[in-house]
Amino acid sequence: RITHVIRGDDHVSNTPKQIQVLTALGAQLPVYAHVPNVFGDDGRKLSKRHGAVSVDEFRDAGYLPEALMNFLALLGWAPDGETTIMSRDELVERFSLERVGSSPATFDYPKLDWMNGVYLRELPPDSYADRLVGFVRESGLEWPDERIRDSAPLVQEKIGTLAEYPAF
Repeated sequence: RITHVIRGDDHVSNTPKQIQVLTALGAQLPVYAHVPNVFGDDGRKLSKRHGAVSVDEFRDAGYLPEALMNFLALLGWAPDGETTIMSRDELVERFSLERVGSSPATFDYPKLDWMNGVYLRELPPDSYADRLVGFVRESGLEWPDERIRDSAPLVQEKIGTLAEYPAF
């Protein structure tokens, strides 16, 4: 019951074989879409051997899941050429394969940092404090929750990732 297969354009060459296999099995063919690869700032294609970063590493670096999802969705796709901050629901509603670009995207860490900072600053104060407390706990620091919560308003406008908090 797979309806779409969306993958890097380096898989175009193996698509005909997969179509033949699925046809031979009597399976319904999905829609195939091949999108440009994502490059690092060194101009090389990101892969599991070059530039790979796991979701856990992004979490440990203090990136919010919703900011990372928003950033990744915009690599090679844009809903209108202007909008950058979108909720998950808005991304799902507005996504279309027709708006996927034909040029490779570059994984831009400064843009991710900026976007994460936007998400952090937009959190309600209590939610922001909750995120800080959770991050500090996961980092293994045993600081009093009350002190973290008291300091949260002082740093909310200043840090771009939760990982910046302990040093700040």
